[in-house]
Formats: sequence, structure tokens, C-alpha cells
Amino acid sequence: MSERELLRSGTVRYLVDHHNSEPMNPVSSRPTAMLRLAAGSARALLWLLLTSWCLVALSWGLLHWVIVPRIENWKPELEQAATRALGLRVEIGALQAESASLLPQLTLRELRLFDSQGREALRLPSVLGTLSLRSLLSLGFEQLVIDGPELELRRQADGVVTLAGIALASRGGPSEAAGWFFSQREFLLRDGLLRWSDELRPQAPPLELREVSLLLRNPGRQHQLRLDATPPADWGARFSLRGRFRQPLLSLAGAGELKNWSGQLYGEFSELRLQPLRQYLDPGLLQQLELQDGEGSLAFWSELSRGQWTGFTGDLALRRLALRLAPDLQPLKLQQLGGRLELKQEAGALEIATHNLAFRTDQGTTWPGGNLRYRETRQASEKGGGLQTLRLEGDRLDLLALRQLAAQLPLPAPGRRWLDQLQPAGLIEQLELQWQAGTQPQGRWQAKGQVNGLSLQAGNASNGRPGLSGASLDFDASDSGGQASVELERGALEFPGLFEQPRLEFDRLQTELQWTIDGDRIQVEVPQLSFANADAAGQAKGRWQTSDPASSPVSSTPRSRFPGRLELDATLSRADGTRVHRYLPLGVNAEARHYVRDAIRRGQSRSAQFKVRGDLADFPFSRPGSGEFSVRASVSGVELDYVPAMRNTDGRPAWPALNQVDGELQIDGNSLAIVQGRAQVAELPQLRASQVEARIPDLAHAPQLQIKGQIVGPAADALAFVNRSPLLGMTGHALEQARIDGQTQVQLRLELPLERIESSRVEGLVQFPGNNMQFTPDTPTLAGTSGSLRFSEQGFNVPQARTQLLGGELVFQGGMTPGKGALVSFNGQGSASAAGLRAAPWDALQALGQIASGSTGYQVQLEFQGAATALTVSSNLQGLALALPAPLGKTATESLPMRYEVAPQTPDNGRWRDLLSLDLGPAAKPVVSARYEREHEGEQTRVLRGALALGTERPALPARGVQAQLAFDRLSLEDWQDAFDAAQAA
Repeated sequence: MSERELLRSGTVRYLVDHHNSEPMNPVSSRPTAMLRLAAGSARALLWLLLTSWCLVALSWGLLHWVIVPRIENWKPELEQAATRALGLRVEIGALQAESASLLPQLTLRELRLFDSQGREALRLPSVLGTLSLRSLLSLGFEQLVIDGPELELRRQADGVVTLAGIALASRGGPSEAAGWFFSQREFLLRDGLLRWSDELRPQAPPLELREVSLLLRNPGRQHQLRLDATPPADWGARFSLRGRFRQPLLSLAGAGELKNWSGQLYGEFSELRLQPLRQYLDPGLLQQLELQDGEGSLAFWSELSRGQWTGFTGDLALRRLALRLAPDLQPLKLQQLGGRLELKQEAGALEIATHNLAFRTDQGTTWPGGNLRYRETRQASEKGGGLQTLRLEGDRLDLLALRQLAAQLPLPAPGRRWLDQLQPAGLIEQLELQWQAGTQPQGRWQAKGQVNGLSLQAGNASNGRPGLSGASLDFDASDSGGQASVELERGALEFPGLFEQPRLEFDRLQTELQWTIDGDRIQVEVPQLSFANADAAGQAKGRWQTSDPASSPVSSTPRSRFPGRLELDATLSRADGTRVHRYLPLGVNAEARHYVRDAIRRGQSRSAQFKVRGDLADFPFSRPGSGEFSVRASVSGVELDYVPAMRNTDGRPAWPALNQVDGELQIDGNSLAIVQGRAQVAELPQLRASQVEARIPDLAHAPQLQIKGQIVGPAADALAFVNRSPLLGMTGHALEQARIDGQTQVQLRLELPLERIESSRVEGLVQFPGNNMQFTPDTPTLAGTSGSLRFSEQGFNVPQARTQLLGGELVFQGGMTPGKGALVSFNGQGSASAAGLRAAPWDALQALGQIASGSTGYQVQLEFQGAATALTVSSNLQGLALALPAPLGKTATESLPMRYEVAPQTPDNGRWRDLLSLDLGPAAKPVVSARYEREHEGEQTRVLRGALALGTERPALPARGVQAQLAFDRLSLEDWQDAFDAAQAA
């Protein structure tokens, strides 16, 4: 049993058990006042309902049995009533009534309306009206149906709209006809023709709408309508308009007072051509719009508030649209346009919004279908009012498309300048912008949003405005400061006026920014920044702020707030040495930047630190106390072409490059250096350079490269270094045919003015610790040579050197004499032994050694210039015994002056000539005197002419051939024959 059944059974039992019992509380037999009031109200309501039904029945009977059968008798009264209601004379040709249905119907035939001049304004062959007692009381109809009317709707030059010549409204308010029309319960027009003429637009021909169907219902203070019509063929397809309006409840105005109406109008055009429509459009919210062409479908909702159109919402699907949004703009031509457009206007406020609005222009520019909402409020004034607030919200806004369409859009002047100067591109995913007028000219503003693929064009070198591309930006900013997250993926930053190649590409860059704005003072904090590109990778942090105008250190002229003060600390985990020049600012001399570019051919750094402190107007802070700019980088594997401006004819460096350079790169203000360097010489890998230092003390003013270092390695490679470098020319090719073995050490110093490389200076010192060397193929080998050679761009010099030659020591000095071209000369003093002569590479000396014993001293002078060699050897031969017959034989204690000389002659037909002279004995009366003129071609030597004198004066050279003169008091031919035989046997 349910709870309700249990409750019910208990109640019944209680009533049964206590039916005859005394009640605990006595009950009064009189009804209460509330019950009496309820009973009276029920009786009154019952009588009211009964009376109402009786009245309805009486009215219905009166309408059907009294009025309808005698309706023809009521024609004059109906005409008068209609005339009073419409304010125009109305005539009815005939009346016919039918009462077959619940509500009787009245047919009016040949209904005519006359204007104020008494002219027939409208003729309706047949009008069907449905009557009711309520409609009769209001002198109207329950329903009016008109079939096939031809109506002319006209706007006169004074702005008054007339229908069939009947004014629907005047300047003072609505007409009586309009009031009567909009007070009818229901109005139906079928298969009509409406012709519209506009005297305010005389260029527009009359417009005819056919198959017009209009349904209007006016229940109480509400008005509902639907209009369907077929426009001319070149306008498109049949369209439909529907409206729902209302009047204020407490308004005393009549139904025709349209300025009190509020509501919504809906229109649907399945196919509409805009070109013929443009000449009929009235100026309104889009009063500057010039519609030129287009077609497609359109559905719209338009809001009306107290007679003013305040809003428009349109769903668009248009093709080949052409319009001009302002008279001073270029036409906007769209191949396709789709989406929703909203427009609202209230007192002092304007709002424009789009939803998924996408289009493609005839130039291929596409808008992706983003949403946008713009709202502004203005302060009312006689001059139009100033802007008070502005709010902009949007998503999926294509900046590139906006920029490409700037010439066709009615943008404010600052926005147009911004688009023109920055050339933005990218997609604004989200944007919220608010602005409010304030005491400052720029007002108060706040913006936040997210942008992907952002690109902003840099300014020129004079204004230095940076640019970027490929950036993703998430920001929250205001007029007092803000913060942002910036990320670049395969993007770039551009710094015009800062670097020679202002665009810096990045594979990745991430940073967080915070900034504050206090009047003219701007400060930006970068707590963390990481980046990587093909040149380097690393991290940085820093602070930038505008400069203090009163901090100018050099003049009383206020300092500009830009480019500002920078504090930057950066660490690189990877850097490409060949790209160092990319990051040298334009404040560095162009020749110095280009030198760094051309000199560093290869190399990298795994650890580098950057530091910047100071006002960027003073960068790179060459003036003491102006700031700090320093770089410390450990470099390795560097290929250094330290004199890149000098090249050989085959394109190779004139100075042999250095490979595998390890050291530290240092930049301090205006100076650049590589210190503590170690390297090897390119193409001569056994030559090792140490203590290498390359320095440019001043990068900004007449930069000069200073290089010094120590080279150790095989002496043959060191000689090759000389012969493969400009040192070959500086030494007059003196060592071009030289040969040397063993090890050597070279100290090298170069000074290279980068703006005048031809004025370069060279200093060097070569140490010989005991090398065997030969200057030319026809000069003797100097064994165990020790000493040093100093050289410069003017030549070279050997202060003193010791060597072994002809079985004794030779001490010599010499070099290339400055100012005398490529003349190289050496002077020396030495000793020669018989054993050394026998080991000499020349046959004549070997033969002399066979007949000699002991040793003797000698003096030698060697000069050569190009291929021409001059040699002078002189000695008294004391200490050297000669086992020869008289007059040439001598003991070791005897002296016999000897002079041997080879003097170059003027070349003939490119063949070198020299004069060989040998004198033995006193100069006044030599024992032997020989002269031979020789010609050298390649390795071949021939005697052109000669003269030999024994015991006589020095003979003159004959014109040709060889002549001999002999004069002796006594000569033993037998002894000389024995000496020759012994020499040949040896």
C-alpha cells in the first residue's frame, strides 16, 4: 500500500471512529469572511462569463442577420468612414457580402482613391475584406486581401514618400492613411506589381517588382510583415523580406508613427546582382560606400530602434565583388567573399564586427576568415565629437593581406603610415586593444595578443629601426610598459645602420622581455635570451634604456635618447670564426671589417664571452671611460690568411697562410687581437708557429695589422716560406736558388696598413744553429753555418756568420744593400787547407790541392744581382806550399799574392757574360796573369776570347781567340812535364 493510500485509509478510519463522538473542539456553524468573499467572487465571475457569451452571440447575430444582409445600404457610410480614416476621398463602386463562414466577408469592387487635387490616385478592381464587430468598431477590417494591384511608390524631391500619389508621411509626421493602414489586423496583397521611383536619385530608372506578395499583421502594438517579390531579370532571383516590429506600450502615437517603431528586418536574396542595385542605395551607415559590381547570395538582419536603423548583420556569399569604400580610395575587387558582417550604431558609439569573413581578391590576396570586432565611442559636440574610447578584438588577422589591401581600405592615417613603413606580415591569432582618451595626446592604451609568423620591415640606416621576420610573439603591453615572449624559428632580425649586412638569420631565438615607459624614459629588461644560427649559438641577458640627454660628455648639446644605453652579457657555446666580420658594427673601419672577413678562412670557437657597457652612441667605446666592449673567445682550427689583399697570379695567398691556429680572440673597444696563438704554415706543415699574435690596435682609424710570431722547423721549409712569400722580392731573389738543411728558427713581425697595403713593413730574424747551405748552384756549400739573418721589406743582413769551407772556417757578413736595387754582397775571411782544396767541387781547386800542402788564409767578396754573380778571392798563400817548378813553386813560409775575380759583363741576346781574371805574384809584375771572357747559356759555358801571360805584363784581350805570352829567364820544361804528369795521375 502506498504512502498516499495509507494516509487516505487512516483518515477514513478516524472519521468513522469519531462520527458519533464528541469533538474535542466545537465547530462554528457560521462561514468565515474569507469563504464569503470567495463565494461572492465566483458568482460574479460566472455571471460575467455568461454575459460575455451572450454579448458575443448577440454581436454575431447582429453582424450576420442585420448588417450583412443590408450591407449595400451602408455604402455611403463606409465611404465616409474610409475618407475620414485615410484623409482622402474614397469611392466604392459596389459592395457584396457573404456570411457563409464564421466571419462574414465583404467584397469591394472598383475601389478608387482621389488625391487632394481631386485626381484619381489609385483604382483597385477588387478588394476582399473580412469583417468582425471589432473591426467595425474601429472602422476597419479583420483582414484585407488585394489581388493583382499595380502600385506606384515614389519619393518626391522633398523627401515625402507617396503610394499611388498618397503621402504616407509628411515632414510633420505620418499621414492618416499610414495610420489606418498599420492599424488593420491583417493585410494581404497577392500577385501585385510595385513600381518605385526616386526623385532624389534622378539617374536611377524606375524599378518594377513583379509577383509581389505582401502579408502584414498588426496585432495590438506589434507589426509583422513579409514581402516576397521578383526583381527585374538583371537583378537576380526572387527575394523575401520579413519584419517584426513593436511600438512602446505607453506611447500615445498612432500606428503610423514609424519613428517610435523598434524591431528587426530580415532579408533573404538567393541570387542578387549588385551592379543595378547601387544606383538605388541611400546613404546611411556606409555613406561613403560606392558599390560597383558583384553577385551572389545575401541574408541580413537589420535592427531598428525608435525609428533609427542601429544595426546590420549580413551573411554574405558574393562573387566578383567590386566596391570603393571611400571616394579617395582605390576600388576593392574580390573574386569571392563569404562570412558574416555586423554593424551597430548607437548614440555616440559605433561597432563593426566580422565572423569567419574570408575573401580572395582578383590579385590573389586571401583573407583567412578571421574574426574582428571594433568599437568606438565619441563625445557628442557640434563639431562631430572627439574619439573617447576604442576597443579592437580579433583573431586570425592576416597582416600581409591587410597591407596589400591598404590602398583600398579606409584606414586611419597612423595605421596607414604604420603599414607603409613597417610592411608587416604574419597572422594575428588573438588581439585585444583598448584605448581611452586622457590628458596625454596619446591617451591611455592597453594591448595583448599573440602573433605568428610576424615580419616587420626595418627602417633605413639613419633612423636605425630594427626589423624582424618569422617571429612568434605573445605580448601584454600598455602605455606604461609590458612584457612579451618572443620566439623565432628560422627567422631573422635586421639592424640597419649597425652591421654591414644588417640581416641576421636565426634557426632559433627565444627570449622574454619586460619594459617600462615613464614619459620619455624607456627601459627594457632581457632576463634570458637563447639563440642559435649557422654562425653561433649561445645565451645572453641584458638591459637597455634610453640615454639621458644631459649626459653628453663632449659638448653642451643634449644627447639624443637613442640609440640608448646597453648592458649586455653573452656567452657563446659555438661560433664560426669565418662569420666574425658579420658582427663587427659599422663603427669599425670598413677596411678592418673586410680584412677580418678575408683573413679568417676557417675556424671555430667553443667558448666565448661578450660584454657591452655604455651608451651605444659611443660604441665601440674607444674614448677612455666612455664604456666597455670586450670579447674573449678561445679559437681553434683557424685558417688565417693574414695578408689577404696580396695574392699570387694563381690566386693563392702571397704570404703563406697559417693553418690550425689555436689561440684567444680578444676585442677591446676599438682593438682586435689573436694572442697566445699556435699554428702551422699552410703547405709547409712541418713549420710550426708559436707565440703568434695578430693585432689591430685601432679598428676605426687607419687600421694597421700587426703580426708577430716564432716559426720553428726544417730550414728548407723556412727557405721555401721565404721564396713563396713577398720576402723573395724583398731579398732580391737572393735566396731563390739557395739550398739549406737542418733546423732553423724564424722570428717574424709584419705591420700592414689595411688602407695602404703597399706600405707594409716586415721585420724578421732567422737563426742558423749549424746548417749546411748553398746560395747558388755555382757557389760552394757552406757547412755547419751558424749565425743569424735579419730581414725587412728593404732587404736582409747577416751581421756575422761562421761556416766551414775548403777545410777551414769562414767568417762572413753581408746582405742586400738598401738603395741599390737587388744587389746582394757578402764579405768574409777564412782559411783553406790542401785537403779542403782537394775535396772542393771544382776541378781547378782539386788540382791545386793535389800539388799543395799546408793551409793559408784568404779574403772573399761575393756579389750577385739576379743571375749575374761577381766573386773576388784574394790571398798571399802564405802557409801553403806548392809543389810546382819555378817560377810557381813555393814553400809554406813564402808569400805569393793571388787574386781571383769573376766580374759580370753586359748580357748579349739574353745570355750572361762574365770576365774571369787570375793573377799570381805582385800586382806590378805578376808571375801569371790570365783573362777569359765567357758566355753562359743554361748549363753550358764557352770562352769567347782570352789572354794568358807568363812572366810578362798583363796582356790585353784580343778581338777573338785566346793569346798567350811567355817570358822567362829560365824554364825547365822537363820539370813542368813531370808536374803535369803527376797532376793527371792524381
